[in-house]
Amino acid sequence: MEKYLKIGHITSTRGLKGEVKVYIITNDVEEFFSKDKEVFILFEGEYIPFTCAKFTYASNNTLFLNFKDINDINQIEKYVKSDIYTIKKELKDKFYLSDLIGYEVINLKGELLGKISSYYINGERIYIEVEGKLIPYIYKIMIEKYDEENKKIIVTDYGEEVFKNA
Repeated sequence: MEKYLKIGHITSTRGLKGEVKVYIITNDVEEFFSKDKEVFILFEGEYIPFTCAKFTYASNNTLFLNFKDINDINQIEKYVKSDIYTIKKELKDKFYLSDLIGYEVINLKGELLGKISSYYINGERIYIEVEGKLIPYIYKIMIEKYDEENKKIIVTDYGEEVFKNA
């Protein structure tokens, strides 16, 4: 399991005082971006710590974010197009979408449909990418079972049908 969890992507700056626009890929916005929360920007292969000062929502999946001690566009502009991370916590009975990358997707007959190569969040919808196909990730409708030990997801018959028609 990786130490860092991706929670957003800086898409642009806003104004001249160092504010950035962030595409968020988490539902836990308050937990990760509230005042005094530490986040990390991955820049040139290094995780650089920043402390959040405040955020405001721009839309369902974007927000405007200010960092402490950043008050000029020139201090933050080089980080545009960089990803934002937090330290991943070890929580019992909770997993992260990023942990599913590399999992095999299996149907109820035990047949391999492919491996998860990525995931995407589009507003309220989550998609997993399997063999170049984007599949809606709808727990209990699409997913029958998780097998963490063998890194497999068993999909329902409906999930298999969606996969075949994607």
